[in-house]
Amino acid sequence: MRVKLMLILIIVISLSAAGCGEKQGKQSDSAERAAQDGGHELTFNRVSLNELHDTKPEVEWIVIRTVDLGTADGKPISMLLYSEDSQNGEADVHAMIRHAEQLYELGANPFQLRQTEIRKLEGSFHDVIIIAGIGTNLTVWNVVAFNKSSGKLLTFETIGSPEVIDLDADGQTELVAAFEGTHLNFPNVEIIRFHNGEFESAQAVAAQNPEDPEYARLAMQSSGTVIEIGKLRDERPHRYKYENGRLVEM
Repeated sequence: MRVKLMLILIIVISLSAAGCGEKQGKQSDSAERAAQDGGHELTFNRVSLNELHDTKPEVEWIVIRTVDLGTADGKPISMLLYSEDSQNGEADVHAMIRHAEQLYELGANPFQLRQTEIRKLEGSFHDVIIIAGIGTNLTVWNVVAFNKSSGKLLTFETIGSPEVIDLDADGQTELVAAFEGTHLNFPNVEIIRFHNGEFESAQAVAAQNPEDPEYARLAMQSSGTVIEIGKLRDERPHRYKYENGRLVEM
């Protein structure tokens, strides 16, 4: 009996060691590859997709702007901005989506009329169609999407103004959001992809060192869109191209 237990224990330890070795090997390969091309792996986290719910505007609200967003599931879709005061540029603006003659509330936080921007988007990620985004230079953006399978309207947030781009020219588009920076929050770039059946998000500058802060910006060149990452103390930023979840220095 003791011999059998000893054999089982030896097998378990061997399998555990093999698993650790394989994991360390992958990490080592990743680190070695990053060292060779000057790039680094991005850390992706799951994006929460929230279903929009039907609602009705307050009695005192008036429509101050309507933006046609085309169709979803063959039915017209548009974004409506409501406000209590259409003459005051600082007045709160409430955004709603109208689809198939039904109104849906888009987030609980109001915008300001003067600063609000609406951007029409076109992109398809499996069954999810990206339709539009709304936000300001000082706030996160709300992205509106439609799930063809469920027939539901969805929304999720990005750190800044979004656009649909095929960053690595592999035929699969990404949703890229650029935050311009405010006060002590430095410019940054967010990349959202559809991977393994779900949406994932990563930021070019994932964590800040308060003593030596970094920033990230989108830049255009002949080969396409690239990401610049620099430090406030450096004169010239480094340029990276996105490749399948990694940033590779150019």
